[in-house]
Amino acid sequence: MRILRSENGCMWDRAQNHHSIRRDFIEETYEVCEAIDNEDVELLKEELGDVLFQVVFHTCIEEEQGHFNMEDVADGVCKKMIYRHPHVFKDWEVKSTEDILNNWDDLKKTEKHQKSATETLDSVARSLPALIRAEKVQHKAAKTGFEWPDISGALAAAAVDADVYENWTDVSGILMADPRIVENPSPIGHITYSELRELAFMGASVLHEDSVQPVKDKGIPLNIRNTNRPQDPGTMIVEKIDGQNENRDRFITGIAGRRNFTILTVRKHNMSSSAVLRQALETLERYHVPVEHITLGLDSFALVASSAALGDRLFDVVGDIQKTCLPDDVQIQDSIALVAVVGRKMTYRPGTSGKIFQALGEHGINIRIINQAADEISIIVGVDNNNFETAIRVLYDGFAG
Repeated sequence: MRILRSENGCMWDRAQNHHSIRRDFIEETYEVCEAIDNEDVELLKEELGDVLFQVVFHTCIEEEQGHFNMEDVADGVCKKMIYRHPHVFKDWEVKSTEDILNNWDDLKKTEKHQKSATETLDSVARSLPALIRAEKVQHKAAKTGFEWPDISGALAAAAVDADVYENWTDVSGILMADPRIVENPSPIGHITYSELRELAFMGASVLHEDSVQPVKDKGIPLNIRNTNRPQDPGTMIVEKIDGQNENRDRFITGIAGRRNFTILTVRKHNMSSSAVLRQALETLERYHVPVEHITLGLDSFALVASSAALGDRLFDVVGDIQKTCLPDDVQIQDSIALVAVVGRKMTYRPGTSGKIFQALGEHGINIRIINQAADEISIIVGVDNNNFETAIRVLYDGFAG
């Protein structure tokens, strides 16, 4: 390619730029697709070569400008694949291809600094053919929990000040635990919007917050019903639950969790915890790493962040914390799963925390971190990734089984 674009090369090749050969790249890509559809191996080999030529052509144009070369392109994609396959190149635990795809999406969002569903949807290439782009946008929207019928129905219910908004789906309400982990978990009869938010944040497959906001703002109850089993009462989501609708035998609403977190524990003797904590949080913010949970001690604090968000910047973050906070020690614990026990009635039931610790201890599960929400609606424990599913089953059996 360098020869073709040199002074003694081809006049046509030398005259081209990115825009003039853009259409050629698209055409060659479609020809690869046609070869795949026709299962023509020889044609596929030829067309892949044509696509590779286009990659080299565009790279050569940039190399001439001193921006990057072919080695940079190859290095970039290698680093991307290593970063987005932590179950291969690190010790992340996955149970299915769904876990792999979810990790990929989370890592990509972190890589691109996408902090909201809107930013994720905006990232879909506008140069795609209209139907392909529409399909991809809707697919990404659904993965965030945003389904078009959900939000439109909630908006309609809010507009007419409905007494109740019935959302008809293919499930008979929200379950107390993930059915892929717990066999036949019980359905949740009544749940508050606050509890719903806690479970959704901790990874439960429930309605996305945006899709219930219109009816929540109006104080309209939301009833999740099953189209295939209309006789089932489903789950009623309300702002507050009165005593008449309480299940007095069950004080836990649901159990949910997520894998792959990292705990950074900062220790400093006689530290002013507020100042040092602020400096540590500012460091993480500079790296666009959201902090999921914080626990405080007299001479230490622990910050919990997604391992995907930290990515390959972990040691840069730790290095900056050491420079700004001057701690005695910074410890790293990775491959941590967070499990949340959620229930509005835990506040009034003494011994809930003890029961959680006892149940996990009896099954040999070590608790790495403990956090309780300020409103006492949830208790979160950190365990090793390899104990994640066992912990959920143990807690479900202990509180709801």
